[in-house]
Amino acid sequence: MHYGRAQPKNLKQLQEMLHCPMVELKCEDSLSTILSAKDILRNSEHCCIVTETAKSDKKLINIKHLYRKRRVLKKVKKQLTQESPETRAVLVGIYPSLEDPTCLYELQTNASIYVNNNILPSNGSSLKRVIKYITEMMLGTNPTVGGLALILRR
Repeated sequence: MHYGRAQPKNLKQLQEMLHCPMVELKCEDSLSTILSAKDILRNSEHCCIVTETAKSDKKLINIKHLYRKRRVLKKVKKQLTQESPETRAVLVGIYPSLEDPTCLYELQTNASIYVNNNILPSNGSSLKRVIKYITEMMLGTNPTVGGLALILRR
């Protein structure tokens, strides 16, 4: 298993689900994440960049983290696929957390619609569901995900 400079939490179960080396996203230093991913892709056909999105009990802070990290992952995806056109990249949602993943699904596909309707929690009043839906449309991701992953394959 390969990680960037900092050793993340125990992600053994996630690595077993993905079957590939992982790098943890560093939002403040995305260049080191890109370099780590390129290094792995030189020796392996695939790798995964992971990040935790739900770090707080406060929902607004989690939404802010989700937005920021998704934006950075999209930037990393764009840079890696432009530099190496043979690289394929898929953005994946992880629920409920990186340490204990139950569900992995590709974002903004039929899979994400299925997961949102049948697997992710839909508790609360109609107003809460509408707010969650609007938030999901703005972010492109359900706000209840515990992590995001960018799976790269060459």
